[in-house]
Amino acid sequence: MILNSHSQWLPFSFLLLILVLTLSSKVHQSPTTDEGGHLRFGRAVLLAPQLVTDAQRMPVTALNAIPDLLLERFVPKASSRIRLFAARSVTAVLSCALAWLVFLWSKQLWGWRGGLFSLALYTFEPNLLAHARWVTNDMALSLFMLATVGSYLRYLKDPTKRNLVFCAVFAGCARIAKHSALVLVPVLAVLTVIHLWVQLPSDDRWRFIRAHVGFGIRHVAAFGFTVVLVINVGYLCKGTFHRVNLLDSFIEHPKVADNSFLREGGVVHSLIAPLRAFPAPLPSVYVTSFLYGVHINKRGEGHGPNYLLGTLSRWGWWYYYLVALAFKLPTGLWLLLALSAVETVRRPQHGPVVECALLLAPIALIILMSASTAQIGVRYVLTILPFLLVSVGRVVVDFQRRSRVYRSAVVVAVAWMVVSSLSFYPHYLSYFNELIGSRLNMYKILADSNIDWKQNDYYLEDYLRQNAGKVIHVNPEKPVTGTVVVNVNRLVGVTAPLARYDWLRSRREPVGHIGYSWLIYDIGSASW
Repeated sequence: MILNSHSQWLPFSFLLLILVLTLSSKVHQSPTTDEGGHLRFGRAVLLAPQLVTDAQRMPVTALNAIPDLLLERFVPKASSRIRLFAARSVTAVLSCALAWLVFLWSKQLWGWRGGLFSLALYTFEPNLLAHARWVTNDMALSLFMLATVGSYLRYLKDPTKRNLVFCAVFAGCARIAKHSALVLVPVLAVLTVIHLWVQLPSDDRWRFIRAHVGFGIRHVAAFGFTVVLVINVGYLCKGTFHRVNLLDSFIEHPKVADNSFLREGGVVHSLIAPLRAFPAPLPSVYVTSFLYGVHINKRGEGHGPNYLLGTLSRWGWWYYYLVALAFKLPTGLWLLLALSAVETVRRPQHGPVVECALLLAPIALIILMSASTAQIGVRYVLTILPFLLVSVGRVVVDFQRRSRVYRSAVVVAVAWMVVSSLSFYPHYLSYFNELIGSRLNMYKILADSNIDWKQNDYYLEDYLRQNAGKVIHVNPEKPVTGTVVVNVNRLVGVTAPLARYDWLRSRREPVGHIGYSWLIYDIGSASW
């Protein structure tokens, strides 16, 4: 493998390829389960005089709503599919920005070759390609969390006000992308402790600590103020400094079936009710959506049943994401991650702060989401991938000096990843690596947004049109004979009673698929 360090055009070629793969593969993808709600809330941020809590929707999707509103205003005859394509394209642009950031950080750490290597891996990573196509907030969170940690390293190296503000702005953007950005607080705190520990002199330590206390307090206050400011700007200051609506708007929200945790006598109510007399420095919707998330997580609500390895659970499993990632990440990438881990131990090239920065955010996010009761897709930990791709850039440092076996292993791993990823085009959402065996076995391992997010309804329509003269039973309510087509979530009990399709799961194997999320069965006789 030869990477020419003078080929300055190569990064832009990879960015163009990302756009091509993303935009072309989403043309025939139907609206997914969550996109309508995200786009609706994004439009409300821009148009509604006052926001109301809509589950855990976040204002970053207002970016997706902009092209939708422009088409509505200037091209009123534009179809819903064209408008959705335009709204989704914003996420594709955010993905390119994230890819560029991966390139820049990897290049800074491992040189031009390392940066280009990380960018090339990003280009063909199927999970990133999949979620770069939807009107959701996962890609935005990934972008801003990587930017926050990267800029914080720059701040630790050069603690100027300018670097502090940049980091705080990125952290604020991450907070208006998704509430799980809260993991940045312990991650940045731990990085700070490690940095100070490394800098701590062997003598006169108390003087060193006292000299940094005042400086630290001022910068923490400035950081927090900037984050709060960004959050308010993200919501266009709607609901900021409201004295009364902090609880009322949420208690009366029609989508919340059980809001007793906010009513009189509840723990949250007793803590927050006294604050009604004071203006809240944050948008009320931001606060109530966070409380709503805490509430439904505690009760195992707000989502369908979790599914893993043929089992349903309301509360999930501590190992869910470990199993899901084992099957959802390309096998070639796993091999490269193993090589990267070995290189980190054998040939560390940076100090503990940098090495920990690449690991802390992924570990913290996996721990947080593993403790959550919403375990319905690897998209919840999608943010770990950019960090891992930056770290993997180290495997091509001094590449020409490595052994032939080492170089061959890297080439094979990359080729394996590229071929495996492209073989799923355009159905990247349903990607599984080779550990799955037959691709018809996916439903036995995972479901929900790992496979079936309603994204293939247009492909189902094409299939039915092509077989118009044939009797086809789509999601039958009871056992039938002939050709049966059923979507994965119904089959395994996520969106239908588990017993309804026991006659298919326990006695039959699918003979085909439509975009992997619709399974085709040929029922020749009534043997159930």
